[in-house]
Amino acid sequence: MLGAVVGAISTFLAGRFNLLQSMSAWRSGGFNSIVEGFYEPLWAVVVISIIAWIAADRFTVAGLGEETATNLGLNYRAVVLFGTVLVALATGITSVVVGFIPFLGLIVPNLVSMLLGDDLRRNLPWVALTGTVLLLVCDLIGRTVIAPMEIPASVILGVVGACVFIAIVVRNRARVSA
Repeated sequence: MLGAVVGAISTFLAGRFNLLQSMSAWRSGGFNSIVEGFYEPLWAVVVISIIAWIAADRFTVAGLGEETATNLGLNYRAVVLFGTVLVALATGITSVVVGFIPFLGLIVPNLVSMLLGDDLRRNLPWVALTGTVLLLVCDLIGRTVIAPMEIPASVILGVVGACVFIAIVVRNRARVSA
C-alpha cells in the first residue's frame, strides 16, 4: 500500500516536471543505461554488504525471534533496525542506478537457505553470487530473445521470479500438508 502511494506521488511529480519518460525507463531495471560515471554508487552497496556480512551472526540470532534473541543477550530492536537500514540503503542505491529488479531479493535468499540452511554468514556470499548470476542470465536472455531489440532484465526476471516463487510456495505448502 505504501509503495502504491509513493509510486503515485512520484508519477505525479514526474508528470509535473515532464519526466514521465525518464521515470518509466528507470522503473524497468536493467543494465542498458549503465555507463561510466553512473555505476560508481554501486560500490557503496559492496561496503554495505561487507558490513552486513560482519553483522551476520547477530542477524541470524535475531531471526530466532525477539524473545530468544533477548534471552541470548542481543538488543533485538537495535539489530533489526540496523539490518533494516542496511537493506534500505542497498536497495535504494541499487534502484537508483539499475532500476527495479523484481523477485531477486525474495527468491534467491530463500533458494540458498533451502540448500544451505539458515546460517547467514555462510549464505551471504552464495546469495550475492547466485543473485548476480541469475540477473546476468536474465539480462543476456533479454538482449538475445528479440535481437537487435532488448527486453529489460527486470521483465525476464519478473517472469522467472514469479514462477520460482510460486514453486517455492507450492513446495512448502505440500511439505506442511504431508
